[in-house]
Amino acid sequence: MIRNGYLIDINNKDVEIFGLKSRKDALGINLFENPVIPAEILCKLRKRGAVSFRLNYPFEKIRSDNYYPTQKTDFIELITKVTMLYDSKGNLINYLFINLDNTDQMVAYNRIEEFEYFFTLVSHYAKVGYAKFDLYSREGYAISQWYQNLGEKDGTPLTQVIGIYSAVHPEDRIIMLDFFEKVKRKEATSIRKELRVKNKDGWKWIRVNVMCTPPAKRSG
Repeated sequence: MIRNGYLIDINNKDVEIFGLKSRKDALGINLFENPVIPAEILCKLRKRGAVSFRLNYPFEKIRSDNYYPTQKTDFIELITKVTMLYDSKGNLINYLFINLDNTDQMVAYNRIEEFEYFFTLVSHYAKVGYAKFDLYSREGYAISQWYQNLGEKDGTPLTQVIGIYSAVHPEDRIIMLDFFEKVKRKEATSIRKELRVKNKDGWKWIRVNVMCTPPAKRSG
């Protein structure tokens, strides 16, 4: 777990992966000073972009730079997935790193599957939905709770939900549609609003937080 670039927590499996005697040996190190992670990945993290990467992680470089006191001297094939955690106001509070040693691919697959199940479970009980959608390519994905919050059937193509909002109160729908038009004109980047969504008992209130990120630059 990373806050403001500094490691504030690490689990026992990561202690093993990175060759530490104890978790205390790594707490307080700065992510952006890691001599092994490529600069382009660190740049994406600074811009709060979702990042997944795979690299050969050489412990000799870690040792020679005195980045942290690892007991390993060789290297591992590291798979890392980074998730951003936000507070209720949409402010970034932590980076969550899921690190996998690809030496045993089955173990790595099981850990990812376990994490995704855990995230789904948390989102269900907290009733927090999540979706990512590109207004230009019209591509994206969403978790089940997001559909449920908006009164939509799980798995409905996002193009049939975003920009249509058939279950949202007409007055609130107008506001959301106006927001997306402003995004296209680069006049807005975020909105936080309470919406009325129709259900079998009438109208329920939900809170939405929409944040826009600039499109990735294409090379060539």
